[in-house]
Amino acid sequence: MMRKLFLSLIAISCFLISCEKDPEAAAVPTYHIPVVEGYYATTNAGDLIGVYGEPNTLTMSEDYLISHPFPNPTYSHSSIYILKSPPTFSKGKYWIVPALQKGQELIYPSSNGGQYAFTGGVPITSGVFYKDFPFTHINFQLPPGTYRIYVMCENVLLYDNLIVQQYNQ
Repeated sequence: MMRKLFLSLIAISCFLISCEKDPEAAAVPTYHIPVVEGYYATTNAGDLIGVYGEPNTLTMSEDYLISHPFPNPTYSHSSIYILKSPPTFSKGKYWIVPALQKGQELIYPSSNGGQYAFTGGVPITSGVFYKDFPFTHINFQLPPGTYRIYVMCENVLLYDNLIVQQYNQ
C-alpha cells in the first residue's frame, strides 16, 4: 500500500513538473487577428510622408522606441529600428503576424497567387536579438498583405502596422 502511494506521488510530481509553462513561449500573443485601422506611410529612408486612417500602433514606451516600418507601404522588403535609452545590453524578440484592414474579409493572399484562410496572431516570421543597444536594425521580406509587427524587450510590448502591396508590372 505504501509503495503504491509512493509511486503515485512520484508520478504526480513528474506530471506537475512537466506542466510548467515556458515564459518565452507564453509571451507571444496568439489569441486574435489584429485589425489595422491605419498606418504611417514612410519612404525608403524612413521619412514620414503621410498618415492613412487612424493608426492603432504603440511605438514608444519609457525606455524603448520602434521606428515606423520603412518603406511603408512596400512591395516586399521593409525594416524597423529598435532604440533603447539609456543604452544597455538587452535581449529582445520580434514577430510579424498577418492582420486585417478595417472591413477586410478573413482571406490572406499567398505568394503563388492562390488564397488561403489564416489563423489569428500566428507569427509568419519571428526572431530573437541580443544587442548592446542604443539601436537594433531588423530587415524582413513578406508577401503581399497587411501585417502587425510586434517587438518585445524586457516585458515591454510595442507594435506597428505594415502594408505590403502586390507588384503589378
